[in-house]
Formats: sequence, structure tokens, C-alpha cells
Amino acid sequence: MPLGILLLAPRLAWTQQLELGVHGGYFLPTAEQFERAVVRSTSTGFSVSHYDGHHDPGVAIGVHLTAWPLARLGLDLAGAVRFCGRSGSAPFMIGPFLPVPAGDRAVLSSLALRLVGRTRIGGTTVRLGAGPALIHIGGSAYDGGTPEISLAKRTLGGATVLADITHTVGPLRLQLGVEDALYRVAMASLPPGSDTTRTPLQHDLALTAGVVVRIR
Repeated sequence: MPLGILLLAPRLAWTQQLELGVHGGYFLPTAEQFERAVVRSTSTGFSVSHYDGHHDPGVAIGVHLTAWPLARLGLDLAGAVRFCGRSGSAPFMIGPFLPVPAGDRAVLSSLALRLVGRTRIGGTTVRLGAGPALIHIGGSAYDGGTPEISLAKRTLGGATVLADITHTVGPLRLQLGVEDALYRVAMASLPPGSDTTRTPLQHDLALTAGVVVRIR
């Protein structure tokens, strides 16, 4: 009998520890996407053109599914979408007559798989997690692409770091969290020696509030 209980314990822990959370909040990019200086030859010598781009604060929504095979260690599958504007140098789209500027709306979506740990203090649970992520850049701001500012819609590899607290209030489990999506944009290459390009590591913060329910 004791041996049977030991064999069933991991399976019972797995089936009883599956959580679903939904959240929304404030999207806060903290770094420039890029800064680029391009040198061009002219009839009188050389000219330098400067380009830059960054995301503006916006709205973040997301969902996560967490499995806890161990009491304090679990796996978190999370998806999120961030809506914001994009400022700076705008690429151009090919119009029916002349090139026209691209839009200024950006949509950033991410899919992450994180290793998470937790600890409980009374009715409050604190979680920390980190793991790899895929970040897709889209929206009207990325409909165009010129050689100097080529940031067309694409999917980039990166990582996410998470910290949140969950507090039980009656039948509800309320969650406050902060997530940092880390990645670096990739730009089109120009002829050697014609440009100076800086692409800082992106830190896209999401400050969110939501609810968590146990589904198994």
C-alpha cells in the first residue's frame, strides 16, 4: 500500500496543479530600437543621414498556462500581445504613384516557455520565472521596408523574465505582475563602411493585473 501511494503521488500532483491566468495592463518599452547613420557620396563630397526608431507606451494583454509537477517548480506557457505606436524614422511603402510613409501602429506578439518557481506566504504566492521566447513584430508601422530602415514584419528570438504575486480574495485569485521581453532587432545590411548602426537590447516591460484559476 505505501509503495502504491508513492507511485501515484507524482501523477496526482500533476493533475491537481494546472493553472490558467489572464491579464492586461500597461506596455512600457524602455530602449530605442535602433540608431543608424548612413554616409552618402554627393557631388560636393559626403552627407550623413540619421535614422532612429522606438516603440511608444501602449496596452498589453496575455494568457498563461502553468503546470506544477513539483510543489515549488513548474513550467509556464505564455502568450502575449502588445499594442502601441511607433515613433522615429518611418519606412516607405510602394504606392500606386509615389512611395508613401508606412503607418505608425505596432503590434508585438510573443510566445514563451518559462521555468517558474514559487513560494507561498500566507494567502499570497510569489512566482519568478524565465525562459526563451519568440517575438513577432507586426502592424502598419512595419508594412514598408527601405534599405536604410528595413524593419519589416518578422519573428525574432529572445527571452522573457517574469515576477508576479497572486493573492486570494474570497473566491478570486488576483495577480499583479511584471514581465520583461528581451530581444534585439535585425536590420538590413548596407555596403561596408557606409553606415554606423546601433541596435540596443530591447527591454519591453509589461505591468499587468489579472486573475488565475485552477483548472485541474
